[in-house]
Amino acid sequence: QTAAAEQATSGSQATAAAQVNQTTTANETATGRAQQTTVALLTQIPPSATPTNPPSVTSTSPPPTPAPATPTPLPATPTPLPATPTPLPTSTPPPSPTPLPATATANALLALVANAPPDGPARGGELNESNNFFKSANLNRRNFIMSATFTNPDSSGWTYGFYFRAASNQAYRLDISDAGTWTLLYVADDVETPAGGGTLTKFSQAPAGINILTLVVEEDRGRLIVNNEVQTLSLSLNAPINPGDLGIISASRTPVTFSNFQLRLLPEN
Repeated sequence: QTAAAEQATSGSQATAAAQVNQTTTANETATGRAQQTTVALLTQIPPSATPTNPPSVTSTSPPPTPAPATPTPLPATPTPLPATPTPLPTSTPPPSPTPLPATATANALLALVANAPPDGPARGGELNESNNFFKSANLNRRNFIMSATFTNPDSSGWTYGFYFRAASNQAYRLDISDAGTWTLLYVADDVETPAGGGTLTKFSQAPAGINILTLVVEEDRGRLIVNNEVQTLSLSLNAPINPGDLGIISASRTPVTFSNFQLRLLPEN
């Protein structure tokens, strides 16, 4: 029995030793495989990349333009001024008055009056025989167109009209009466000399009637226009043809109303 027990013990020890050897061999085999795996992984890593330096930046700004060594000289001869300077524009002169035609028809005369520019605004007022029997245009003229609108007084025995070329105790006076007649007088040193007259067919004699009078005078000729009716005046007396004061005049016991009193100029040599 003892021998059998020793054999059993020896067998058990041999078996244990064999198992230990197998385990060691297995461990060595696993270790070898792990080393092979590590070597294989290491061989797959590429060598460290060498870093690439960034390219250097080169400035492309153009160099400054140097100033010219010699400045541009001024022209030897300056540009001369024009021999004849450009003239300044001249102002447009006012239109010249149109002269009175020697043989003007009634229509031509009316057109002349209508187109002549007035010399100032129209005026109006009242004439009274007692203290205000005339109204001056405050202008000395030889040739002119003078016009006014008169309203007849309510009473009878009145006259109204124009005076012109008044200077040195002499003047012309044109009277129109309530009878519908006109009279041209040349007055010198209080002496009245008739110079013409006639009857008016378009004149209103009624109380408060309205009459439009226009007197056109140029040198020794004249025209009287009453409500578009034209009368010819002769100024060819021995009286001098000189400029003088002019205006409207009245002789009436009651006031005479006037309006649109206006003066237009004609040429004078």
